[in-house]
Amino acid sequence: MSVIEKNTARPIPSKVKAVLALIVLLMLMVPWAMDFRRADRDNDGALDINEARLRPEVYKKFELMDRNNDGLVHQAEIFVHKMLESQDVDRDVKLSKNEVKNRRLSKRFAEYDMDGDGFLDEGELALASDH
Repeated sequence: MSVIEKNTARPIPSKVKAVLALIVLLMLMVPWAMDFRRADRDNDGALDINEARLRPEVYKKFELMDRNNDGLVHQAEIFVHKMLESQDVDRDVKLSKNEVKNRRLSKRFAEYDMDGDGFLDEGELALASDH
């Protein structure tokens, strides 16, 4: 058995998986943040519906991402949405404790699970991201 075969036969530790997931998320977020700044024509830190047209993935989901219904999508709102998209394995638009990759969030899961249903929805996740 070659060295490569031996190395691939071992399971990847969960900590390594979590780090790799975080690296992938960060690689996705850096270009996203740059695109956000380009689309934010008035530099107010949020996209209105016209600015969102420059980001088709935001424009298509504008109402969903605009959690507070202020007619603007803030960078944090997009981040929460993208975090759910990247970690929500079963695509139920909420995170179970098993789906959460962030160690801090995992440790404080019960605190952020405001309704005690065992999941973090977008609103609860947004509250967690503010802390």
